[in-house]
Amino acid sequence: MSLTRKEMGVLEELLVADGSVVSTEDLLERVWDENADPFTRMVTVTIARLRRKLGSPDLIETVVGSGYRLP
Repeated sequence: MSLTRKEMGVLEELLVADGSVVSTEDLLERVWDENADPFTRMVTVTIARLRRKLGSPDLIETVVGSGYRLP
């Protein structure tokens, strides 16, 4: 399995959070940059690609209204 730089960055941020929720805004700021459009769906798209690549069971949990975490 091969991950893109952005996919790897998102996964690393979730791993470093150690079970805590990481917001979409934090991911945009840390993995993309401070100039990233806050209304972009890039985080959602990247999470979806990661989920497909990581397979089942789903390792990335969506916390509605807050962000994402690795349980």
